[in-house]
Amino acid sequence: MHKLPSSIKWLLVKRGRIDGSIRKIEEYLDLHRCRFEKYQQLIAELALLRETLASVDQTIQLHSLRIDPSNIPVINGRNPITDMKRGELTRLICEQIKKGQGEVVSSDQIVNLILDTRKEAGFPLPIRSHLTLQVRNRLKALCSKGIVTRHHPVKGTSYGLWTLSEQVIQDIHTEGDDLGNTP
Repeated sequence: MHKLPSSIKWLLVKRGRIDGSIRKIEEYLDLHRCRFEKYQQLIAELALLRETLASVDQTIQLHSLRIDPSNIPVINGRNPITDMKRGELTRLICEQIKKGQGEVVSSDQIVNLILDTRKEAGFPLPIRSHLTLQVRNRLKALCSKGIVTRHHPVKGTSYGLWTLSEQVIQDIHTEGDDLGNTP
């Protein structure tokens, strides 16, 4: 048994990742053909990935070790495809906590409300486990910036409980009073 040189190992991993991305996009396209703009963008990305895959396959064939590219296992990408724009997750999280009207809101409730909001708007739903992780990480960042307040222990296995911080609530209540705009 020969040990694979690092150059061919890198090509094999690269090919597997590209093939995984192609399959993921194809599955996504099958599920969400109604979203035309995203569909066109993904078609262009898919064409580029296929060109890159063909290029990597040709490079593998140039190597002294004969490896059939179709036998290389698929490596799925790390990030599932979501089509949330920059800042949309933060906006949705803050809206959901505001709806709680001062009551603590669990991170699970926030995820459910975000999924419901996107479903009602006709957007494709992100993968729940990925969205849950994104919400959790975003809430931690918002907490460190002082926008939300944590009402649960930092370490633990239960869902987090959150409210808007007092300063943010105060800003919301004084938003339309024009006191800050005095000449």
